[in-house]
Amino acid sequence: MQLPGGSRVTKGGKRRLAGRIAASGVLAGVIFLLPAGVAGHQDLGGDGVPAQESFPGSEPPQDAQLPPGQEALAEPEAVPGLGLTQDPVEATGTLAPSVTIQAFVRPEAERLRVLVRVPLGALREIEFPLRGPGYLDLDEADPALVAAARLWLADHFEVFEDGSRVGPALVEAARVSLPSDRSFASFDEAVANLFGPPIPSGTDLFWRQGLLDIALAYPIASEPSSLEVRPAWNHLGDRTTTMLRVQTVQGDERVLQFSGDPGTVRLDPRWYHVVGDFLRRGAIGFAENAHYPLFLLCLVMPFRRPFPLVGLIVSFSAGYTITLAASGFGLLPNVLWFPSLIGTLIALSVVLLALGNMVEVSFQRRWPAAFVFGAIHGFGFWFLFRESLQFAGSHAVPSLFGFTLGTVAAQVAVVAAAVPLMEFLFRKAVSERTGIILLSAVLGHSAWHWMTDRGSLLLQHQFQWPALDLFFVASAMRWFVLFLILAGVAWLLLGLFGRPERTAVRVGT
Repeated sequence: MQLPGGSRVTKGGKRRLAGRIAASGVLAGVIFLLPAGVAGHQDLGGDGVPAQESFPGSEPPQDAQLPPGQEALAEPEAVPGLGLTQDPVEATGTLAPSVTIQAFVRPEAERLRVLVRVPLGALREIEFPLRGPGYLDLDEADPALVAAARLWLADHFEVFEDGSRVGPALVEAARVSLPSDRSFASFDEAVANLFGPPIPSGTDLFWRQGLLDIALAYPIASEPSSLEVRPAWNHLGDRTTTMLRVQTVQGDERVLQFSGDPGTVRLDPRWYHVVGDFLRRGAIGFAENAHYPLFLLCLVMPFRRPFPLVGLIVSFSAGYTITLAASGFGLLPNVLWFPSLIGTLIALSVVLLALGNMVEVSFQRRWPAAFVFGAIHGFGFWFLFRESLQFAGSHAVPSLFGFTLGTVAAQVAVVAAAVPLMEFLFRKAVSERTGIILLSAVLGHSAWHWMTDRGSLLLQHQFQWPALDLFFVASAMRWFVLFLILAGVAWLLLGLFGRPERTAVRVGT
């Protein structure tokens, strides 16, 4: 039997190798078939329900069919035009279940104007003056409205100029609007509504059904490119969705929509701002999604020397960079099942690497696997990247460059931390071969359950054959071009890593 590197194995060595492979298979089978909670592949919440993970394809499909006999839970009844579910305090005890916030931001001369609309029912701990059966007393409501505007909105909207916080905010106006009011369709209409005549004081309006409109002003002294804002209004509800429209003096508008707290948002970013911001987003996205670090650990575990480590990171990064960039050009099919498919394949890649670590493997075989799996992971990275793309302004290419650079930096950090720990473990605790098998089995077990979970979601989708039209032909041509690009890069990598005399590395060496 010929091993990579030219060495041969005797009959006794063959028997030992076969025994190790059989033992590895038995151990992997036992661990993979353990109940999910035994190996701790999921964290259970206080009610025993598995916690949600941020994993491509983990969201339930919109076109999925429920099992027979199971009824869908009804959504809370919504009040038309409010963006707030009815009776929020009764529904959750404290927080409104869902709140929609509309806001405008516009720099003017020496001030930054911020217009905000939020449902009154989301503002807790404020005693609004009432009359009759619970109608808002509009004649006496102004002090409470100003207090609510400052406590729940202004104090949680931060403005930074050249890195320094600006403030405090001046509450220029606070006004109650009817649920049917549509003045926040544009900045000028919102200003006219805020500073125009109020609604008649005799209007019968239950306070929970009203909308609070406010105008804030922050003193500034520089151009918009140095201004950043942080709309941290996630405290208003269990789920908050903010539509923030950033306007320039010339009238140009950029619409941002996000959930929760987005962090700081630069109003008019330059390309170098975008690169730095997306470098951070790429690194955080890689680290926060457990399947990426686990894949990387399985990938490099048997190869802890500098040349193989660099080769594997380069191969993996090259693969996902190509498909990530291709996704930005609209390559992804517009079907609901594709994210679930990618999530399943990403989990499968971890399982296959874990199984491969339990037998003899060479770097010459591992780097092509890293490249192919990287191409699959690139679509998963796109699902993370596109959520943040709106914050790049017109700098799509710098944002893609920064995001990719951030993921590479995260890979280097994970490898730099994990390799010394594995070396210490293999010297002090267990033998290298035993340690690789055990670690691979644990990681593969987690990925196995991820794969089955995502696979079950994938099977709930309804699949239809595409129509054989010109659009299908154009899509097929784009995929063919992508395949040619991947083949060309693989050929280049073959010239770097494909010679056995330089790259053959056995597990445990």
